[in-house]
Amino acid sequence: MINLEGSPNSYIVAAYHEHISIKIRCCVEIGGFYYVVDAKGHINDINGMNAQYVVQDVKILLDPVSKDNNRASFSFILKNIQNRDKLINANIIGEAFINKTTHDAAGNLRSLLLQFPRKYTVRPIRSSKRYVLKENINHFFKVVLPAEIPKTRTGLVNLLREPSEYITDNARIVNLSRGGACICLPEELARPLLSSGTMYVVFFAPANVGTQDNTYLFVAKHLGLGRANCPSGVPVRMEFASELDTAKFTWRDIHEKGSERLQAYLEQYESEIPPDPKWDAG
Repeated sequence: MINLEGSPNSYIVAAYHEHISIKIRCCVEIGGFYYVVDAKGHINDINGMNAQYVVQDVKILLDPVSKDNNRASFSFILKNIQNRDKLINANIIGEAFINKTTHDAAGNLRSLLLQFPRKYTVRPIRSSKRYVLKENINHFFKVVLPAEIPKTRTGLVNLLREPSEYITDNARIVNLSRGGACICLPEELARPLLSSGTMYVVFFAPANVGTQDNTYLFVAKHLGLGRANCPSGVPVRMEFASELDTAKFTWRDIHEKGSERLQAYLEQYESEIPPDPKWDAG
């Protein structure tokens, strides 16, 4: 059991002792060129804030790029963390510094010597059920990448109506929950790859709904890319951060519990996916 008030490296120590898989995204040299890669691996040695990360799998994401600043974003899941008076499962997220990379004789990435930070983002994992909406029902889903979140009704209407390369109508929903969604988006909406935290405005109108009370508007945070097969576009995982109260035109914070209104609507569906601790968008 880990206490959230523990030492700065208590999460990394726990990951080391429990042999937990850690995901890393970074820019490294492979075959004489620098690439952005997603890596999976574990820690096999630790000394204070420094740790040896053994790479088990690597996926190259982009064409060769210029060398960056030796930073690596990481995430891993810890279970049974003591948070006040209850135990939670959480996704531990942060950015480490790459002190050294090791390759094998063929030039493949084998390990990273990482210096982990003193501060982390601890995101509790909800167990909300995910739903696949019935394909024979015409739901409407619109996603916008706004310059800023609209603060007035006029601003919202203009945002949803004006044509832009950063807006998509009738986006394909991979799955949906009270706390988030996985949606197939075109490249210009799904990128940049190297950063999470991009905010979207999401509009959802269920089929056969004729009243404003049964439409949904969310501000959603880009969490990363999913694994679903999108014939055109990229699967993007997102977490609903706030929901629009249309009567008062205020954005209500829902990032901890998700949307109760949306949950009530989703419960009518039988095509349901069981909770998955690797999914952090509801």
